[in-house]
Amino acid sequence: MKDIFIVVPDSDVIEINPRVHSDDIIVSPCSVEHWISTDLFKFRIHAERQKLHVIGKCHVNQVPLYSLFCDEITLVDATPTWYDEGSATGNNNKVIRCGENHIDIEAGPYRDEFMAAVTEQEVIDRFHFRKVYLLKSAYEKFQEVKNQLPQDVIIVEYKIGFVGANIMNLKEHLPAIGADHKFQRNLVEMVGIDNYMTTQIMGSNFLNWQFLCYGGSSNLLCVLPVKALAFQDPTLNESVEKVIRGFAKKRHGFVDIPYINVPVVAVPFMKSKRGRRVLTVRSNTLAENKINNLRNSFARFKRVWQEPEIILI
Repeated sequence: MKDIFIVVPDSDVIEINPRVHSDDIIVSPCSVEHWISTDLFKFRIHAERQKLHVIGKCHVNQVPLYSLFCDEITLVDATPTWYDEGSATGNNNKVIRCGENHIDIEAGPYRDEFMAAVTEQEVIDRFHFRKVYLLKSAYEKFQEVKNQLPQDVIIVEYKIGFVGANIMNLKEHLPAIGADHKFQRNLVEMVGIDNYMTTQIMGSNFLNWQFLCYGGSSNLLCVLPVKALAFQDPTLNESVEKVIRGFAKKRHGFVDIPYINVPVVAVPFMKSKRGRRVLTVRSNTLAENKINNLRNSFARFKRVWQEPEIILI
């Protein structure tokens, strides 16, 4: 088995699955920031059981993400911005609620409902390999610029000020880029905001981009079919971690990559704080054994990753 990337013509309405249910549910998660991750797969399974036709409303850049859990996608006008340093994956979309069947699936009672109704193992079995839709214009933009893009790199997706990241000196030891956001800003300028997520996905699968994620980028990239070495964010709870590790075991046969909510490259040490001993990290210290682990993980991911099947519609 492998991931499948389906390239479809550009349209304001993208059909993912033919309609088989008369009742709709309209959703627009991640319209401002990425607060939900693998629970999107739980939502998808639950909506199917409830015989609901899922309509997603999103910016064109988010089509690959929405194609994973929607039957139909309607594009909205928006001017999202990335890499303002405080919010590395901010979308800033204004999605207006349109009727009683427009439901918040990021918070509230409906999220509690589908989280309880669907098990992590069901998600792992269904979505360890994924079918993703890409717009033709975004796919062609990647083909146009791919020879200008770097290969075999670690891309750091990092929110400035994120506690415990400590990756600013990583480039001295590994082929790491992006901690200062220059790579991401240049990439947005090169391919355009509309095509950015597709470029991330294609770059990871065909140019060996591997991601270190700190903050909201963890919630996005643990859902997309990309190579990720680490995720760190408070929202990555026990359920999410179980799904991520289950995906890895099904796809590759090992569960130690990605690292989840652990100091990947920094040296932990004990520090006294108001009479208590707390575990923290030195801001400019990189542990040699952790660097070697990351280097070995980078090489292993490149070796075992299966390129997706591309289907042009």
